[in-house]
Amino acid sequence: MEQFFEEAEKQIEALYSTSNQEQVTHLSKNLRDLQRSEHGQALASYLLQSQSVNSRYFGALSYAVVIQHLDQPSDEQLNELIQAIGTHIHQNVKVSMGQNLIVLRKLASDLSQIFIRFPNNTRNPLATFIQAISGNTFDDSLSFASCIANLSADLFILLLLFFAIFVEDVTRLNDYRSAVHSVIKSDIYPLLVTCVDYVKHLLSQRNLSHEIDLETSKTIASWMTYVPNIGGELRYSAEEVAPITEYLMIHLDGDCDTDNESNLQLCKECMAVFSEILESDAALLSMETKSALYSNLFDEGKWGHNFLNQIVFTNRREEFDEEVNAYVYLAIVIAQLNSIRLSKTILEPKTRNVLSILYRLTAIPGVPHIDESISEQTLVFWEEFANIYVDSEDLVEILLENNDDPSFADAFNDERKRIFDEVSKIYWTKIQIPKASDYYSSKADFLSYRSNVADFFLVVYNLLKAPFYEGLTNFIAGKAESNFSEEHIAELESTLFLLYKINDDSSYYESQTRALIPCSQRIFNSNIIRSFQSLPSSLDLTVVYTSTFLQYLNSNEFYFASDEGFNHLGEPVVLEMLKNPEIDSLVRSRMFNAFSVIARSITDLEEHARIINGLITTIADAARSMIGAASEELNEGQEEYLISLISCIVNIAKGSGLPDETIDNMSEEFQARFKEFWISDPLQTKQVVLLIVEELSMNYPPLRQKTIVIEKATQVFKAGLGEKLNGPLTFSNETIAEYAIKVINTLENPNAVPYVFALIESLICFNFRELEPALVQQLVDRLVSDRLSFLKTDPDMMKSAIDLSAKIIECKPSLIIHTDAFVNIILHFALDGLSANETFIVKSVSKFWTNFTSLKKGTKEDQDRINDIFLQQNLGEVLTKKLLQAFLKAPRSSLDGYYMIFRAIIGKFTMQFKQWLVNALREPETTAGSKATEKDLEMFVHRLVVTRGRRAANEVLKSFWLLVNGFVEYNTQSF
Repeated sequence: MEQFFEEAEKQIEALYSTSNQEQVTHLSKNLRDLQRSEHGQALASYLLQSQSVNSRYFGALSYAVVIQHLDQPSDEQLNELIQAIGTHIHQNVKVSMGQNLIVLRKLASDLSQIFIRFPNNTRNPLATFIQAISGNTFDDSLSFASCIANLSADLFILLLLFFAIFVEDVTRLNDYRSAVHSVIKSDIYPLLVTCVDYVKHLLSQRNLSHEIDLETSKTIASWMTYVPNIGGELRYSAEEVAPITEYLMIHLDGDCDTDNESNLQLCKECMAVFSEILESDAALLSMETKSALYSNLFDEGKWGHNFLNQIVFTNRREEFDEEVNAYVYLAIVIAQLNSIRLSKTILEPKTRNVLSILYRLTAIPGVPHIDESISEQTLVFWEEFANIYVDSEDLVEILLENNDDPSFADAFNDERKRIFDEVSKIYWTKIQIPKASDYYSSKADFLSYRSNVADFFLVVYNLLKAPFYEGLTNFIAGKAESNFSEEHIAELESTLFLLYKINDDSSYYESQTRALIPCSQRIFNSNIIRSFQSLPSSLDLTVVYTSTFLQYLNSNEFYFASDEGFNHLGEPVVLEMLKNPEIDSLVRSRMFNAFSVIARSITDLEEHARIINGLITTIADAARSMIGAASEELNEGQEEYLISLISCIVNIAKGSGLPDETIDNMSEEFQARFKEFWISDPLQTKQVVLLIVEELSMNYPPLRQKTIVIEKATQVFKAGLGEKLNGPLTFSNETIAEYAIKVINTLENPNAVPYVFALIESLICFNFRELEPALVQQLVDRLVSDRLSFLKTDPDMMKSAIDLSAKIIECKPSLIIHTDAFVNIILHFALDGLSANETFIVKSVSKFWTNFTSLKKGTKEDQDRINDIFLQQNLGEVLTKKLLQAFLKAPRSSLDGYYMIFRAIIGKFTMQFKQWLVNALREPETTAGSKATEKDLEMFVHRLVVTRGRRAANEVLKSFWLLVNGFVEYNTQSF
């Protein structure tokens, strides 16, 4: 065997040195097979005696594989394994502990894993470890204390590392019913406490090195992710954890030595552990410990006070970023746990001090996610704190009534208002759009931050009511009336953003929106629309500012529907924005959406139709004007402008859709009149839209093959689908089908075709109940049959055709499965798709065959049809053969797509499937080159058929795929 092991050692060195992926895969498989063989333990022992660290580490890994695959081992076998690992630990410590640390860590984990799996059959792993590193033994905590007192600093640190590795492995087990937990509490945790007591003794003697202190805190951190999660009879008490917390508290007591980086690193570790305990199980800290921690963190003259003033609130904050975050996190956790008490005592000095600290942390200057992250952390507390007053209003009233001081209620309410006014001002400043470079570099995070701040403002609005909203309104109106300028635009934008969020949230309650009408009226009377319209396009963030303003406009639907707001329905402004090519395309299209949402509140159908028709006609005129002025080749700006006009139509369609609640509030008579009005379309608005869309997507040479143009054009038709009462831009099924057929015949761009198929898929999804089979057959003929050779040139087009067929079968099978094209073209298309190399096509094919086989919405005639196709026309046998062959040749990442097809066929045609499968396996090419025996094939057929299409089929299929392809299932922990 030694020759095999020598070869394995060479392969290990090659594995760690090569970057060739094929070679890595080949070497890994060879080594994995050897690890799992009967020689795995001998291999591990051999490799651990190598001169190469790589080989020794692989030897330790090999022990892990051996342990993982132990099946009811004898006590003698376990003891032999433990003794061998102990010997290797001793050898690696003796040679060079520093160089072999990575090997020692893995061996320590091996030792832990044996005990974790067999706690009642093996000795305490600490006994083995202590004996291995020092030659000493112990019987109890007292003799253990004697052992560790004689260890060198390096060996004691290694012992602490073993404690950490052990508990991390236990935690990773994530099985709190295991027998190991009771043994840990009785035999191992007391030894950890002994180690901590020893460290405290060293500290008291001024003989504690920073290295031991730091390793102790890290080890405790590992244990404190475990201990709080143990419940029931094994639950740890505050008394049992007290020696640990006493050690931690030592580091957060007295003065804060801000010039000692090592000390601050220790403090960070200790604060993190306290946070973990308080979040997981605060009962592990006694009332005395909690009180001391609270005082040390917040009271003047204590550790936390010094840390704040010398680090957090100075320019040294960035230098000690991790320590600052640890303090902030712990402070917030403590404040949250005490939030109810704090909410009742806001007039008391101690509470004011805590809230003042949190306020100052929130107010640390800088742009969120660029200069600072603390304000986002404190936001969670402030929102919870405000919610206490909103959710417990009755309790607050009782608190006020039960106080004998007649001035208490006013003082309490004033203080509460002051707190949230000041905190709101901070966040109002924080969410102002920063300079363009900062904004775009962290856009996603910053917008998420703004959204979270808006949620906080909603809570504050619910607490402080109308006066709070009026304050924001007055600020906007005042700025717009007096000195509207670029200098103040960021302030205006952030305020409009908050008002938009409040409006949006209040729109569900008419009583609330009625109260907001005077505020909106003041803003619109301040001429703010013209002010935003006049923003220079050269300003870097004009698009952002204007978009927020449009969101605010959109949220004022309640205002524009009122008598006071109708006059502000600014159609001329919209048309001016449309005609001006300098306006950003995104802003223009959003404006049309906002305006359409506002316009739909008009109950006069003729007036509404006039407005929508005016918008559409203006778009058509603008398009003709640009086409007439442009040369045969469009420049980038002209192309973008014409595309944005289609986007405007899409947004008009989206904005004109009626929400369900609006329809529910209509009388049946008005619903009927509304539907009939838009079906008849007296102003022929839809015809104008159709002409524009066809001109730009089919007839105008510079645009008609553009993918984005086809995408936007199809969105025009999709936007009106699903409207219950028809609408300004709801097109008939025939019109949509006719457009799809026309445009597909003009397209030579493969990237545009999927959008046409997606349009018809949406049509099927929404309108399948009313569609005529003849129309669907025409669509299949013209979109698939007539363009089959073109579709086969691109996998995305193939996928689109298969997806459409699957959707029709899913919604209403009778629309397609009785056609000749389905049998002659679609099924062959889907059969070919089984052997596609692209995973995304396999997923689509899987959906098609699963839907077709199960036929959940099929009638009796449909079921008869599928039986005829599968049994009489022999599809079942053909499909099974092609499916099995494609499955066995597929990459592992694609297997899930095939499982469902197998299960669907087995479940539907259980009796016939067995013979189909046997016949498929007889085909020489099915298992060509595999090591599968005749017995293997028989077992596969039997095991798969008895699953009857249940989930167990997945494992049977995977095992057969592994067998045929020469792979072995393995656990990722092997390497």
